[in-house]
Amino acid sequence: MYEKYTLKMEGKMSKLKIFIANHKENNYIPECDFIQPVQVGAAFSKKQFDGMDKDNTGINISEKNPMYCELTAQYWAWKNIDVEYYGFFHYRRYLSFNDSLKEKVDNWNIVTKNYLTKYETNAMHIDNRYLKQIENMVDNYDVLTMKPIDLKKACGLTVYEQYKKDGVRLHVKDLDIMLEIINEKYSDFYDIAKEYLNGYTAYIGNIFIMKKELFNSYCKWLFDILNEFEKRVDMSTYSVEGYRTPGHLGERLFGIYYMWLLNNRNITSKELQLYFFSNTDSCKELQPAFSSRNIPIAMVSNDNYAPFYAAMIRSLLDNLNDNCNYDLVFLHRDFKKKTKELFLKLIKDIENVKIRFYNVGPLFEHSNLNASPTIPVETYFKLSIIEVFKKYDKVLYLDGDMIIKSDISELFQTDISKFCVAGVVDIAAAGVANGFDDIRRKYVHEKMRLKNVFKQFNAGVLLFNVSKMREEFTFKYLLEFAQGSSFQFQDQDALNVLCQDQIKWLEQSWNFMGDEVEGYRGYVETFAPRQYYLEYQKASQNPKIIHYAGNEKPWLYPKQEWADEFWNAFVRTPFWYGFVGQRMLDIENHVSNNFNGKRNFRQQVRRISEIVMPYGTMRRSCVKWIYKKIRRII
Repeated sequence: MYEKYTLKMEGKMSKLKIFIANHKENNYIPECDFIQPVQVGAAFSKKQFDGMDKDNTGINISEKNPMYCELTAQYWAWKNIDVEYYGFFHYRRYLSFNDSLKEKVDNWNIVTKNYLTKYETNAMHIDNRYLKQIENMVDNYDVLTMKPIDLKKACGLTVYEQYKKDGVRLHVKDLDIMLEIINEKYSDFYDIAKEYLNGYTAYIGNIFIMKKELFNSYCKWLFDILNEFEKRVDMSTYSVEGYRTPGHLGERLFGIYYMWLLNNRNITSKELQLYFFSNTDSCKELQPAFSSRNIPIAMVSNDNYAPFYAAMIRSLLDNLNDNCNYDLVFLHRDFKKKTKELFLKLIKDIENVKIRFYNVGPLFEHSNLNASPTIPVETYFKLSIIEVFKKYDKVLYLDGDMIIKSDISELFQTDISKFCVAGVVDIAAAGVANGFDDIRRKYVHEKMRLKNVFKQFNAGVLLFNVSKMREEFTFKYLLEFAQGSSFQFQDQDALNVLCQDQIKWLEQSWNFMGDEVEGYRGYVETFAPRQYYLEYQKASQNPKIIHYAGNEKPWLYPKQEWADEFWNAFVRTPFWYGFVGQRMLDIENHVSNNFNGKRNFRQQVRRISEIVMPYGTMRRSCVKWIYKKIRRII
């Protein structure tokens, strides 16, 4: 027979364990000895998560997770763990032990946050520094749970009506059957159950901490009712959400049981503030993607800019070194699942390339960074390289508005052991500092205070010496410095100031910034010191990286210098069909009210088509088919 095991803490039986139901691997787990993550649905999972208990060990109902949701963790703990107090949170939902923490709640009486981080758990006192405080609070009560929801305020419905409203996925008859079972098997709960369901006060989510004796009684009662429900109801035709009915009923049953305790047992209880976190990704240090010969490449983007990064990556794939492994990591905060899938499709069957996605949103959640319409806040994400890539000595950073023309392993092998960073002189910045713009020149001299105002690197291509950077700066310091200085070119100016004495200068071919349609950049560049301008001219003959650093991007200005290089790469990515289709819609919508709209639309489409999709190509036929489909929709 399987015996319960007793959790130990400091040589004695643990007073409390709060079990966190997890079905995702990379969730942030608070640094608190009372917290114990449990992988739910482990019986079906293809991967067993490290550092977590599994709900399919010992006596369990893990196979019922599609129906019971987080209750499989509760059942597992009931049958297999012996502690004085049992607590249950979710990976997104936590109770706060900090009574003095007063934050704005929504209509459902819940504090909603973007990211679950150490900052937030510290604020809620879910941290090892507060173990004694948590223990003392738990000692004083039989039950701790969330502050209730006033459904009259939230939605104007009773508990019963709120369940009934979701009639497409859930079935109110199931709630009636649950009541019948309570009346038949636990008649002393029946009146409380009806009162709770017909009232406006709700306790959701199965979030609570409960004394052992009460918890055992509650679980026996709860799972007996749900087991009987399974016998009486055929859920074979229910939707995916409808199949979760036992889990939904479990939420209502907790509220009923809690109200029964308050009315029929002399218990003490405390109601705590409930927090909900939209994103729970853990910002752990990144492990190398390959066992050896890694070339780590960091990129920053949002979902809107992702298609252009695809062109850059496509050009990078055209110039691979078979003797190297390329570890491409997106530092982001909003990538959609579809976006990730398209990027992974781009490298399908390429063994020496990996693309990974690292959500750095939590690292920047409480920052106040200066963004602009042309330079989004994501540009600062490159500052987190020293925090995320701790396992790497060097990391190459690449912008998305560029095309790779050479094998970047050559660039990566550059010796920067004595430098913090390697970069290319920004030829336009040198021209501005040398007389083109008095205001900018004054800013460089007086605000940035560079020792050599002509030597500013462009931050689109940077080779970071992560080890040395970490010796010189912390991520916190970089972030505070960048956001506290009102720099015109955000992170670029900040890094130039901080690293000015420790920069390895690369030849300009590794970050060649071509001219624009209007010729602005080409004109500014002529103001640069002669040495730099001659180097720039030389680089233009055989650029290794083409950087569309100006405002006139090739996807907006097909006649831009070097635009063909972009389009030749872009059309070989999974992103381009959707992009071109959307551009067609944008153009037609823009001219739809114009008398000559249709004619203008056709003219603009032809200009782009002649460059991107020449006559007679399969590409042109595919886009023509897409456009006909789109026209039918609109």
